[in-house]
Amino acid sequence: MANCLDENYPPPIKDAAGNFIRDCVSRANIFNKYFASVFTRDDNNTPHFTQHVNPTAGCCDVSFTPLNVLKVLKVLKPKNSSGPDGFSNILL
Repeated sequence: MANCLDENYPPPIKDAAGNFIRDCVSRANIFNKYFASVFTRDDNNTPHFTQHVNPTAGCCDVSFTPLNVLKVLKVLKPKNSSGPDGFSNILL
């Protein structure tokens, strides 16, 4: 498997001037600069979101029938990766 010492992997990228950049550190810096430019910094202000659930509703107020669960399980794609619980869809 190729690594950063192989100057052709990953392939060279172009900088802002259109020059091909091959060395790993420069490529990493270009990607870092790009990703820093497209994300925002946290300003500690929480945006307002419209509430879609009754604020008095609790977990005990939600019910699932066996038919509801079966309908969802039938449309799961068995080859998808597992969720945060670690269980694969094929297991379900």
